[in-house]
Amino acid sequence: MSIRRIVAGVDGSPNSAHALAWTAQLALALDAEVVAVHAVDPRLFVPIIETLGPPAPPAVGREWYEEVRDAFEKDWVSPLRVSGVRYRTAMVDGSPALALVDVAENEEADLVVVGSRGRGGFTGLLLGSVSTHVMHHARRPVVVVPDGRD
Repeated sequence: MSIRRIVAGVDGSPNSAHALAWTAQLALALDAEVVAVHAVDPRLFVPIIETLGPPAPPAVGREWYEEVRDAFEKDWVSPLRVSGVRYRTAMVDGSPALALVDVAENEEADLVVVGSRGRGGFTGLLLGSVSTHVMHHARRPVVVVPDGRD
């Protein structure tokens, strides 16, 4: 099997950066393209109805979205940029797990790469919910990269 396109999940966490550096090395060795994917849950942009309870914080605005896009495209994908590998970025709306599976299908990826854990708060778990979901639902081969801690 030839690997020409790799879809990689990116969330800005140290584990994500480690997985992306691993992906960059693999892509260089195989002369493959990487599609770096970051998903933003669109529910963050829906105002919460205050009559349902105590006053809610305002919904995340467009300014925050653009700050995340900027960080994603400039900082979070730096392991790809410094490696010299061919890559593209895709910031999509949706849950991270579903978005990765969908982008992998739409891009006809030969491989999907995710870190073992992302920004979630349960650091004691062996695998995060995104990596677990992708492993069980992707119709493409999946690599889960360990977090790289000694």
